[in-house]
Amino acid sequence: MKAPCSLCSAQGRAECPALGDQICGPCCGTGRNNTITCSADCQFNPFGVNNYDAWLRVDASLTSRMSAYLRKYYSDLETSKFVSMMLPEGDRSYQTIVIATTAAVYYLYFSKVFKNGKTVAQLWQDEGWVGLNADEIAMMKYRVNSSPAMVEVHNILDSQSMECTDLLNPKRGVFVLYDRTLAKNLLRYSRLWVWLTDYPYYSRPACDSVDVPKEVYKVVLKEMLSFIAGKRAKKNATVPRSEALGRKFGEYWSLIRKEASNERQRKLSRVDFSGCRAYYEIKTSREDVKRVLDSKPDFCFYDRPGPDDPPWPALSYYWLCLGESKVIEKDMKSFFQYDDGQKMIPVVGSIYLGEKEVMIRTIAKVNFDFAKKMVDVYWGESLKYRREVVVELGKQMAERDAEGRCRIPGGDDDREMYENKAPLSEMDKMKLTDLYNKHYETFSDVAMNDLDGMTPMNAAKSVNMRSRLIEFMKWHINHVGFVNKKQELSIDISWLLEELGLHELL
Repeated sequence: MKAPCSLCSAQGRAECPALGDQICGPCCGTGRNNTITCSADCQFNPFGVNNYDAWLRVDASLTSRMSAYLRKYYSDLETSKFVSMMLPEGDRSYQTIVIATTAAVYYLYFSKVFKNGKTVAQLWQDEGWVGLNADEIAMMKYRVNSSPAMVEVHNILDSQSMECTDLLNPKRGVFVLYDRTLAKNLLRYSRLWVWLTDYPYYSRPACDSVDVPKEVYKVVLKEMLSFIAGKRAKKNATVPRSEALGRKFGEYWSLIRKEASNERQRKLSRVDFSGCRAYYEIKTSREDVKRVLDSKPDFCFYDRPGPDDPPWPALSYYWLCLGESKVIEKDMKSFFQYDDGQKMIPVVGSIYLGEKEVMIRTIAKVNFDFAKKMVDVYWGESLKYRREVVVELGKQMAERDAEGRCRIPGGDDDREMYENKAPLSEMDKMKLTDLYNKHYETFSDVAMNDLDGMTPMNAAKSVNMRSRLIEFMKWHINHVGFVNKKQELSIDISWLLEELGLHELL
């Protein structure tokens, strides 16, 4: 016969790690995380580190009870007004409504003062959490201190947990965030705007998170920190920080989207992305023109017609950064590269040889200007310039980017190129890995615009620039992680972080 329960003397059911003694089922069910401080590894603790599914079951049952109890204080119409307040401007998609609804419920429960200086959650607590079981009561007690957070992911620990910090509360230090979906999809140094709840051994997001792109997080974070500082500076301010931030959840969500769209438009406007074509009349013979094309390393014949080829029959050639054309490589922005089987060669553009006419085509003005000069060098009076067409595609895309749906070709944050593509062959994986490895071999000694023209190595030695370098390298870690995940590669830049002395990023 088992030893009796140490709390009520009934027959014990199991050893309680917290009590170090036997406990019966009823005492465990009513006391855990309420009168008993449960251990992290207890198999019966729904807030234990190994009981993710148990947590989900408690959450599911509590969510329905929270929705029902909220109607005691707010009608569905009133709640919907707060949902609208949480939504980003111009977006009423299903996913955003789900996020906004959870944010509104958390705001009304845990942040907004309803009456007598108390929130709805505190009023429910005064009623003894009527209608809730012991596990649901424990969960509500943890949720009372929920608030919005700007989460930065430092490390992915396993399939459900991540080491993170809250950029709005750096004194908090590193904490563990539990979420299977996020752990599966996020990368190191991803940043999220989300409602967060702290449980005894980990934290949990209350709803789907809002991704904060690297290009805008500094602007958004500065705005948030300025708001928090302003609230603290007001001597007579009585609104708690959680309520103030909670009320502005949707406003900051809109700011994130707006700044991301503005940054995309700025990049699109600046990028040298133009559809450029020039047409030349053949004054001597087609054979003279073809002889140069076939004899120069700059040109590579291909027989795969494309949608931008001329409407008339023509021989098609890539114009490569080889031979005399290699001189432009240091100045050009190449959106495409040609694989010659040994290495990737930047492409200046294309040239098409018809019976009586030649057309050159590039997608950057700097390439176009260079190609027109080289036409005079290679063919002289054999070709006579007739006309050209230049369409500034970057600016057109910026004008159409009101909702941020245009991709920046060749941009640093252009991840769409990796989406929905056929898996790479093993040879292609080796080439892409080699391309990244070669890029980072000389990385530390190359002047960077993001570092005010300093090299990463010099920035690492500068007290004033070190923080800038850390932020700069966080993006590189995040980007390499993305490429590794999408293409199933194993690119490693930890050696570079060690070389730069950035041990905090390892």
